[in-house]
Amino acid sequence: MAALEITVLVCLFLVVVLIAGFTLKNGIGPTPSCRRTTDTLDNRLPETIDGVILELGCGWGGIALYLARKYPENAVVAWENSPVPWLVAYLRKVLSGQDNLSVRYGDFRRASLDHCGLIYCYLCTGQMLRLRELLLPASVNQSCQLVSSTFSVPGWTPASEYPLGDWYGSRLWVYMLSHQPSSLNALSRFSSK
Repeated sequence: MAALEITVLVCLFLVVVLIAGFTLKNGIGPTPSCRRTTDTLDNRLPETIDGVILELGCGWGGIALYLARKYPENAVVAWENSPVPWLVAYLRKVLSGQDNLSVRYGDFRRASLDHCGLIYCYLCTGQMLRLRELLLPASVNQSCQLVSSTFSVPGWTPASEYPLGDWYGSRLWVYMLSHQPSSLNALSRFSSK
């Protein structure tokens, strides 16, 4: 075997190990969103968003690019903590020329929520619990929506939900954060009984 072939195999092995390791750490792998997700978002998202758009757990960057194109006047900030998908999402952003998109590497809990108008995520239940805790003390824009693909926020009641029509039975869950969630009491109306 030539040195180049061995190098390629070692690199591929390292990529697989990184993806598998972060899949175990995060509780979910970097799963690309299907076309039905963007079709449903097209039909359900408002025409304009007041504030920054966040995607938490952007994976390979498909939805982040979609949001940046749909809302060219808004800053879109996508977060990913798995290095291989982050690198792919970052390269896709660079190649797309979407100047309003920023792809950040790291834990989404470092994201600023101060001026958010929309938060989109495709996170597993454990990560949704972390997000819920992050939103409790945050100062979120009164018109901010949280849109979650496939996994709901435990203990919260969605304003609406939309089936994606895939064979997994996936849904988009939409939560309205209509009050400043500065305390547990401010979000108590979102809790399920």
